[in-house]
Amino acid sequence: MGEKKRGRHSDNPKNHSYMMRLSAGDINNLIFIQNITGKSKADIFRDGLKNEYDKAMKKYLSEY
Repeated sequence: MGEKKRGRHSDNPKNHSYMMRLSAGDINNLIFIQNITGKSKADIFRDGLKNEYDKAMKKYLSEY
């Protein structure tokens, strides 16, 4: 018998999870973004996190 494959190989595995509370409005916004972009909820949150990180880094570099 061959070896069983387990999930997809990734150079950046997603081993951590994070739970948060959202309002009904936040959920509606999230669903709207999903419908328009076709992205997953996780990808939308990752994109938002990356955008906030980039803004924070820009501010940090301009101050120091």
